[in-house]
Amino acid sequence: GQTILGSPIRHQTVVNYLTAAYQLLRDRNHSFESKTDYIEIILSALANYECIPNRRNMITDGMVQWFIDESRTQGNDSALASITDWIILGRYTGARASEWCQTTQSNYAVINEWPGSPSLAFTRNDFTFLGQQERRLTDDDIRNLTIDHICHVRMEWRKQKNKDNGQKIDFARDDEHPDYCAVRAALRIYLRSLRLGYPPHEPLGVFQNPKGQSKFITATMTAAHLRNSASLVLNIKKDDPSLKLWSTHSIRVTA
Repeated sequence: GQTILGSPIRHQTVVNYLTAAYQLLRDRNHSFESKTDYIEIILSALANYECIPNRRNMITDGMVQWFIDESRTQGNDSALASITDWIILGRYTGARASEWCQTTQSNYAVINEWPGSPSLAFTRNDFTFLGQQERRLTDDDIRNLTIDHICHVRMEWRKQKNKDNGQKIDFARDDEHPDYCAVRAALRIYLRSLRLGYPPHEPLGVFQNPKGQSKFITATMTAAHLRNSASLVLNIKKDDPSLKLWSTHSIRVTA
């Protein structure tokens, strides 16, 4: 996407460039072999992406890095820090907006048809951290242990659009790329909920505003931060309508 015009490169353009590069190498008797056609995998993904109606834009690596760098200039419980953690985690989970953020900062969506009307979004009860040999860690463990002792996070999707309710998926700690580690992001999200005093059955997508008030992250806030990042990183004017193609669903598209 690093083009002079600042716009995405389309599938056919990529194919044309790769065809020319292949021709150049073949003419010079260079050959490269691989058991897996990685180029075709990427081209197929790009072609499928372009065919999605009303699609949202992906979050580029540069945008993610902007979130990481910018969040470090603010408090650990700031809105930007919280949204950054959900973006990092969302790159692996593909979580829907309803699974982690709200429409208002004061209230959260519930599953009315279920007993007790539980939270629709992830809660601390849905996150289980595992140590060596898959030992389940307590809140005291999580508060006191270093990241070296926390190996996995197990997330449960209690309710899903595809009806695969109760699905559990484990994500492993990534020490080679700690800034993009799902376990580290999940741990920060979990500890933030504990620090801000939320009960274990309420949504995890929380932050503290400049007045010191604890609030829920909203889809509107997230979209605003994503569009600001896209504008700054990709050099898109603030009034460019293409910025509207970044929204909370961009996290799922990126995953």
